[in-house]
Amino acid sequence: MPSRIPFGPLAAAALLLGAGASFGAIFETPLFTVKKVVGEVRIEKPDGTTDLVRPDYSYPYDSVLVVPATLPPASLAAARRQGVEPEKPWVSIALANDFRFVIGEGSRVRVLDGTTGDGDMRTELKILDIETGSVRTAITAAVKKHGGTKDAEAEANLAAIVIRTPVGECTRLSQRNEVSVRPDPSVPGYYNCRFFSQPGQMEISGNQYRLDEVHRNTAILIDGNDEVTSIEPESGEFTGNFERGLDENGQIVMEKVFFKSRTVAKVWRRHVAVGGRLAVSVMASFPDGSRKSYVFLEGQKNVGTMDGSPADGPVQPADAPNGDDAPADSGSDWGSSDSGSDWGSSDSGSDWGSSDSDGGSSDAGSDAGDTDFGDFDFF
Repeated sequence: MPSRIPFGPLAAAALLLGAGASFGAIFETPLFTVKKVVGEVRIEKPDGTTDLVRPDYSYPYDSVLVVPATLPPASLAAARRQGVEPEKPWVSIALANDFRFVIGEGSRVRVLDGTTGDGDMRTELKILDIETGSVRTAITAAVKKHGGTKDAEAEANLAAIVIRTPVGECTRLSQRNEVSVRPDPSVPGYYNCRFFSQPGQMEISGNQYRLDEVHRNTAILIDGNDEVTSIEPESGEFTGNFERGLDENGQIVMEKVFFKSRTVAKVWRRHVAVGGRLAVSVMASFPDGSRKSYVFLEGQKNVGTMDGSPADGPVQPADAPNGDDAPADSGSDWGSSDSGSDWGSSDSGSDWGSSDSDGGSSDAGSDAGDTDFGDFDFF
């Protein structure tokens, strides 16, 4: 996806490297290692060749791992003869001892070295680019900040990994998370993505939005394409920030939205006929039926608020909910008040899986190395 976040993980990694940190390299070799394989997983290497993946082998970055949706027919038949449920294909990889990942069935994932905006290679940043399928993280690198020289190492660990999807990028990852991408079969170029932080943490950012400090037992559904993005919680609570144009000093203004059960935010984008600027419309709806929205032209100040009529505003969608908008003051916090509605966790009936943890809030500053990954036995 286009990179337009003013200060993102690539810039942060460049600053860390430029600061001359004294700790050792996170990724000590120019290769990543496949640990275990189930099924006929293939790898498309940067030289154009394709091979079957083998366990305990190392492969070059800029390779694509292709995991089939099912096991080979012979393996399925053997499982049926034994009366057992066939295991789904997967492959586990290690970029370093403390940075391990499992790629699930039906996946295409490219494993990349990070680069800066000018194209320079940054070996202390790795990117997992999910075209389709899922990635689970098992990151045990310490991220707790105690003060002193160790803080630079903790920050480097947080800046070391990016998981890229068609709707946004996951950064500042630690511990156990899962990111899934599914192309919508009915709309070409439209994706349904799910971001699940189990006993872990992450941040998610995309065009015109950023979701900060996504913690334990929080699942977020983000759907969309280049023209529209829809964000809603499946479980848990989190805070989002959405662009709303520039202030008097030419700086991007962010609008804060508190997400709880049945809160939904949408961003629509369209190039206007006159001038060709990108017009952006943002709307958030809340459990009590209220909603707030505004529209702006990229690179300009906020144009103003809109009501529910599709005719008002250049990118107001025809399927927007009916109702009146309250004024959207710059810098306000949307959704922070308790309207008296039932804010309990939503039960979507999804088969994406759930965390086996005991609930509660995650300590964002905890040492990931102390995490018990339980059934995460893929290495």
